Amino acid sequence: PAWYNTKINFIKGGAKMNMRNKKRLALFIWKYLNEKHQKTYIKNKRGRPIKYENKLIIFALLVKTLFRLSFRDTEDFLLELFPNQPIPDFSTLFYRFKNMDKEIIENLIQELAYEIKYRLEAKEFYCIIADGTGFGYAETYNLKYKRGEEIRQVKLHIKTEVLMGIVRGKRVILGVKTGEAYTCERKLLKEMIKDIKIEGIYFLGDSYYGMEVE
Repeated sequence: PAWYNTKINFIKGGAKMNMRNKKRLALFIWKYLNEKHQKTYIKNKRGRPIKYENKLIIFALLVKTLFRLSFRDTEDFLLELFPNQPIPDFSTLFYRFKNMDKEIIENLIQELAYEIKYRLEAKEFYCIIADGTGFGYAETYNLKYKRGEEIRQVKLHIKTEVLMGIVRGKRVILGVKTGEAYTCERKLLKEMIKDIKIEGIYFLGDSYYGMEVE
């Protein structure tokens, strides 16, 4: 569609956009989510029906991340974008983000990767790259063993495995998998690729990924 071709001009530097362009990009994202199969964003769980559908919460999460908004600013942005629609407040957004099923986001990432490959009219990815890292956040905690004379303090952190594809000179995220601190990167990669059907000419990763995974 014609509106798809306009998105590339707005994605770079999302936090620096003026309000008009932010709204245009946000509406593009909303339209894309509405065009996808609704079952992708619905997880059948017992309990009372949710007040705000997952699609709206995913949209809020994407907008907050892209434009680097606070929770309160995200709420205000949604109210301005959808003045006639019920909008979750900032505390509800925090709760829903925290309890969102990771599988929903993982599926969305894969969908977008295939969509980009299709739009670029490519049959396969030129190169697929795997890499892992860990990053700290929030508070520190004491290790259960000593390093020298004192018990060492380290930050809470998580392990992240990322799978990226190169297609038509573009870098596309194919998948992301997270685990607890010190989770084996090879196992995260194995869990991620078992459900992803991808084709590529080359695979790039360090020798660590060549070791056998039990």
